[in-house]
Amino acid sequence: MNIITHEKAYALYPKATLEEWRSLMYSTEGLKQDTAREKYRKRGWSMIERLTAEELKDPASAFAPGHRYVGDSKCWTIPLPSPPGLDLPEGLIETNTWALRYDADLIPIMSFRVLLTSCLNYSYLVVDEELAKYIYPMIYPTEEWKT
Repeated sequence: MNIITHEKAYALYPKATLEEWRSLMYSTEGLKQDTAREKYRKRGWSMIERLTAEELKDPASAFAPGHRYVGDSKCWTIPLPSPPGLDLPEGLIETNTWALRYDADLIPIMSFRVLLTSCLNYSYLVVDEELAKYIYPMIYPTEEWKT
């Protein structure tokens, strides 16, 4: 997965994407996904439905489990030149977090909570449970938030 903002380009899983030509399938259903996957298979990509036990245990694995954030040390981050004549604010994309983990069958599970409310200018992904418990009551003061 790759993201481009006005100030940086990010490859979230660069080892898999740009070196190994592999894609970890999070969802296996849907005609659009099937069509896209077939296009990439024809281009030489491997579609991975689950990890091997050996790869799961390898911390250097392209799809190692753990908490992540945009711009972390596992990402490739490329600064982009500022557009001339524009005074753009610093981006907030690096505040987004998620976790990649696996079930007993080594099927991938992506974990995060979406913070989306009218009191914030943008929506955010948050994986840290303690942070979410701290933030949610301030954002949704009239709602009971449970884990």
